[in-house]
Amino acid sequence: MAPDVEVTLEANPTSVEATRFRGYRAAGVNRVSLGVQALDDDELRALGRLHTAREALAAVAIARATFERYSFDLIYARPGQTPDAWTAELKHAIAEAAEHLSLYQLTIEAETPFAALHAAGKLKVPNEELARVLYDTTQEVCAARRAAGL
Repeated sequence: MAPDVEVTLEANPTSVEATRFRGYRAAGVNRVSLGVQALDDDELRALGRLHTAREALAAVAIARATFERYSFDLIYARPGQTPDAWTAELKHAIAEAAEHLSLYQLTIEAETPFAALHAAGKLKVPNEELARVLYDTTQEVCAARRAAGL
């Protein structure tokens, strides 16, 4: 392999064990991406995630200690999410992320559990206007971080 090849492992925070990460690192994995999705326990439960925010941040710390390159994913435009709550969560996430943070707007895909919940009225996503405000908030927080040189 070329010396600059990237070998990425995608992992859920519940599956993180330092000994496994060290083994993957020894086997040639040089980047890990964690499916954190949210930094709030209630939001994680609503998304059907099996980890807590504390476990997610512990997994990020293990990744940081084991890999030179690591990242994690967050979802925004979640049910009931406010711009202020998202701003605080995003700033916290940026402080934990080394070089990369993947940010995704929640979408409802056909034939998924979320689609069934949404159709039954049990999952209410933000309307287009609020989703746009949350998108703009994402852009503003990230731009401010870049402008600060961080």
